[in-house]
Amino acid sequence: RMSGPTTLRAVCADMKPRKATLLGITKDKYRPIQNNEVFSFADNLLELGAKFDKIGCYKGGEKVWMSLKLPSKDIMGEQFDLYAFLINGNNGKSSLHDVLTTIRAACCNVWKGVVKNSKFIDSIGHNRMADWRMEEAKALMSQAVQYYEDMENTFKSLDEIKLDKKTIQKMIEELIPMPDKEDIPNRTRNTIEKKRNELKYIFEDAPDLVNMDMTGRRFINAVS
Repeated sequence: RMSGPTTLRAVCADMKPRKATLLGITKDKYRPIQNNEVFSFADNLLELGAKFDKIGCYKGGEKVWMSLKLPSKDIMGEQFDLYAFLINGNNGKSSLHDVLTTIRAACCNVWKGVVKNSKFIDSIGHNRMADWRMEEAKALMSQAVQYYEDMENTFKSLDEIKLDKKTIQKMIEELIPMPDKEDIPNRTRNTIEKKRNELKYIFEDAPDLVNMDMTGRRFINAVS
């Protein structure tokens, strides 16, 4: 510790006997989430059938990350691979992130993009609430995995929604609305019409969708 107006604490990693590596400086309220605690978080996913895929560290231990692959699932002819990704910051600046993604994070350059762009991500700060937040995050992750397992029922429901061209056009216009005013600049109007036409083309002619029936699932695929 170092004395001063605010109590500070050094965060270190024992990389070699009798030698500690300084990872960062934190305030006194900092409560480190140890790497063994992150692995215990992963144990919860192993119970759901996940297997370790990749494990690594960054900048001498400032960040430690692991990727786990959940069982592949074939849903109505479509192959789905889901990965759970955990990254723990040990430098006093970064939180613990847990992410569900369809991207396999094989190196640090990939996991940076995964954390930035994932739709399902949870962040846990290194503080006195960490234990409670980790238990909450475990429950949320389990629920998300269960949702993934239930996707087949969702797909079947979407396949029951039959669409004709008139309905499709109406859905596109509702999804990409034209401003409700008369003095719309031509540039704005043209941009909106272009986006509508692009979506319509994807729905009707995209190579990976042409063999699907005209249903709600096809429309969701076109939008996404």
